[in-house]
Amino acid sequence: MKKYVKFVIFIVIIAAVIIAFNFKGVEKEESKQSDSNTTNTQSDITNNSKNTSNENNIIENEKNEVDLSSLTEEEKNELGKDRVEDFLKVYKNSSPKGILVTTGLLEENHEFDPEDYVERFYAKTGIKYEDFKNKMLNYMSDELFTKYFDGLGFKEIEGELAVSDVGEETNTYNVTSLEFVENQGDKKVYNISFTNNETGETENAKIVVVEKDNNYIVANYEKE
Repeated sequence: MKKYVKFVIFIVIIAAVIIAFNFKGVEKEESKQSDSNTTNTQSDITNNSKNTSNENNIIENEKNEVDLSSLTEEEKNELGKDRVEDFLKVYKNSSPKGILVTTGLLEENHEFDPEDYVERFYAKTGIKYEDFKNKMLNYMSDELFTKYFDGLGFKEIEGELAVSDVGEETNTYNVTSLEFVENQGDKKVYNISFTNNETGETENAKIVVVEKDNNYIVANYEKE
């Protein structure tokens, strides 16, 4: 009888050890899964934060894909405002290199190598000049491109774009007012006011937007 009791006690102890071991294994696995989920969540938050930052600073290509025929007049007026803001991100950027980043032609924090420099302060970008011009014509007329950008901080050298590597890559203005004024035939007229963040000075302008390739571009910029 004593041998039987001892045997039963032995079996109970073995069973308890096995159960305790299995419980610790499950607990450890759940802890690993929890840590993994926490890491993934933190990674998602970080990525979402980066995407939000890029969206604020860089003109996205998909913003240029619209169907004007499906929009109401009010929606067209709002779209015109969006295109004015896209134009300003380029026109008011304080650096040629910054403009390439803003339009998605150059990666952020791009550094030119010494061999990229073909003239004083001018560096070759590896971008075809034609591609650069076509990108800019998504936001403005050919006349405005020639007036503000062609040869001014940007040069064509053997078909390649070279930029003046000077100035900070930033926009230094803050829009305080942007209003639709009227339609003038196929043109939309807007009034805009913005403040220079460095000097505090306010600039007012009249901007004319026209339709091109089922979208809008800025055709004229006139300071008031």
